[in-house]
Amino acid sequence: NVSDLQLIQEQISREISEKLLSKLSGEDRKRLARSAPMDSAAYQLYLQGRFHWNKRTLGELQQSIDFFAQAVEKDPRYALAYAGQADAYALIADLNVLPGREVMPKVKSAAAKALELDPALAEAHTSLAWAKFHDWEFSGAESEFKSALELNSSYPTTHSWYSEYLTAMGRFGEAEKETL
Repeated sequence: NVSDLQLIQEQISREISEKLLSKLSGEDRKRLARSAPMDSAAYQLYLQGRFHWNKRTLGELQQSIDFFAQAVEKDPRYALAYAGQADAYALIADLNVLPGREVMPKVKSAAAKALELDPALAEAHTSLAWAKFHDWEFSGAESEFKSALELNSSYPTTHSWYSEYLTAMGRFGEAEKETL
């Protein structure tokens, strides 16, 4: 029956989580605890949002925004879901299907809300850096990218978007290092 299947899935998830937690460094554990949602359904919605975000088409990005919004409904203090929204709007702007003046405030607003909830969230600093870069606020963008890297040097989106920034600034050697 369905409830038995859900219990089995929860048990498997718990066992996997425990094994993964044992391999995390102390800093990684702190970061995970800080960004964890209170509601497990919010986390599942966030993961679905990231799944669709990674497909990078307009339809999938719109679906990701819906999942991130649902995660925020479940847990309004879930900073990572706001950062996901900012990332999705950022990629929609990159697709040039909506005017930047329409999308950019959404990127900044979602990133700002994420940072309000968790000032140490690298994902939100990355989104804000991207928005500043596209608004030609170059020194602010670089500062946000550097903050994101200090907070979480293993977040790939920071390296990718920072590399784009460095390339635009003509700093090709530094940009190449970010892609390695």
